[in-house]
Order: sequence, then structure tokens, then C-alpha cells
Amino acid sequence: SHDAPGSEPVFHPEAVAPLSPQEQEEALVLAVAAAKAERDDAALSRDSVLLAKLLIARSARSEAAALLQSAALIARRAKLPVVHAQARIELADLARSDGDMTSACEHWQMAKLMFHETGRRMDQDRMADLMRQNRCPTDWILTNF
Repeated sequence: SHDAPGSEPVFHPEAVAPLSPQEQEEALVLAVAAAKAERDDAALSRDSVLLAKLLIARSARSEAAALLQSAALIARRAKLPVVHAQARIELADLARSDGDMTSACEHWQMAKLMFHETGRRMDQDRMADLMRQNRCPTDWILTNF
């Protein structure tokens, strides 16, 4: 067969192979830096959460926590409640695995509020269930923390 214009391109499976975690991480590090440079808060907060998940997977927990804290702040400032909630959920998981249930409950409560604001009922209920299962105090005043 010859590659005449309009003929099918040859399929190279390696061209569409999924990226390794390391390649994903490198790509996200670049994406975060680019978003920071462009002051693109939506991309910055979203990509920071994705990058943090990869860092957690390879046990770079303090680095991940710092990224998630900044992602939550940026998402709040940019009025991106769903991304804000996603960052809070990851922070809650980190806190819970560190045995810090006070912080975990606080993050779930914040995520629940974000989902409530955006009318994401199923996500809101999921947070409420997590809080119940982990015996978080309900309807506490967040300013106490």
C-alpha cells in the first residue's frame, strides 16, 4: 500500500500509549508552571489537584498537601467550588491517614458546603456519609478551628 493523500495513516499503538505516572507528573508540573505564569487560576487549581494525586500515589505527601492547600485557596479565590471541593477531599484523605480527624472532618465539611452551593446533591450526600462514618461532629462552626 502507498500513502496517497486521503489514505488511512498507519496505526502506531505506541503513539497513543498511556503516559507513565512519571510522564504524567512531568507533564502536570509543566502545566502548573504554565498556568501560574498565565495567571490561569482554573487550570492552575485543577492541574494542582491532579498533580497532588500523583504525588500521593508515590508517597510525596507533604509536597502533595502543600499543592492541595494552594489549589483550595486559588479555587476559592477564582470561585471554582467543585475544584475547591476536590482539593478539600484529597486534603481530608491525607489528614485521615495521618490520624488527624479534626482536620479531615473540617475538609469534608468544606467540600460538602461547596457541593451544596453548586447543587451537586449526590456529592453533598457522599460527604455527609463520610462525615457520619467517621463520626465527625455535624453542623459545627468552622471558625473554631
